Amino acid sequence: MMGRLQLCRAPSRLWACAALLASGLLLSGRGALAGAWTRDPGSGYLKLSYGASSSNDQFGFDGLTRPILEGVTDYPFADRSLYFYGEFGLRQGLTLVGEAAIKRIFIHDRIYRSRTVGLGNLGASLRVRLLDSGPWVASAEAGVSLPSGYRRNLKPPLGAGQADFSLAGNLGHSFYPVPAYATASAGVRLRSRMFLSSTDPEVVSFGNESRPSYSDEFFYSVEGGWSPAGKLLLRIHLQGLRSLRSSGSAFSLTDIPTTQRYLKAGGGATWSLSPRLALDADLSGTPTGTNTARSVDISLGVALQW
Repeated sequence: MMGRLQLCRAPSRLWACAALLASGLLLSGRGALAGAWTRDPGSGYLKLSYGASSSNDQFGFDGLTRPILEGVTDYPFADRSLYFYGEFGLRQGLTLVGEAAIKRIFIHDRIYRSRTVGLGNLGASLRVRLLDSGPWVASAEAGVSLPSGYRRNLKPPLGAGQADFSLAGNLGHSFYPVPAYATASAGVRLRSRMFLSSTDPEVVSFGNESRPSYSDEFFYSVEGGWSPAGKLLLRIHLQGLRSLRSSGSAFSLTDIPTTQRYLKAGGGATWSLSPRLALDADLSGTPTGTNTARSVDISLGVALQW
């Protein structure tokens, strides 16, 4: 990618080709990992994305679709946020990953409209390469997500307000001499109930709702990419999440559900402007889920690598 897709035609650069292609993996605000490859020491990758997520409907606990609010069809839930993502090669086979988001969340019914704007959770992880054998690469990743200081019971909320930890395994494959790759990730997110954000005394909370019990989660992603031309990369991807328990608070516009399940499917394209600079666009939908929004998600980004 990044103007170097021609590397896929050089046998000695097989691993580098796959890593460049996989740099285009979709990143959402829900914590998707970014592929199996690690970066060379001193090299880096930065991406700024604008994400737009809109929902008229929700999936209930029975998996059936119903309106979020009866009679409201002009997106009672909308998320318009900026996402920051970066990778830096610390040493051979070890990469530092960081992410953050400036969140803008909008909700409304027939009468009232509300908006919350602020810095969401801050995430950091370490990716360690475990296998580098021919076209195959595998890695493990451990990460932490921390609230940035927002009040956790704002309506709508910027995040859960607690520390969360994740462990994942990643597998990637290059299809050289075909300029294509595939990558998959799977892991668990451990919800600590270590609430680091305070509550806002001006926002009313009821009973234990100010300290909800979020379920641990299993998450996964699969992506394939192919370059039909030297500067163009096309991608398809699946991303899913499943809570590890079934009972929990119901989805609402003003709170984060304590349990949920969803599958997102979509695709995108990346266009390299130069060996260092690229633009990309992604579109995904939510074909199935429980206790979550049925959203359409759009992402437009610009990426720099060195």
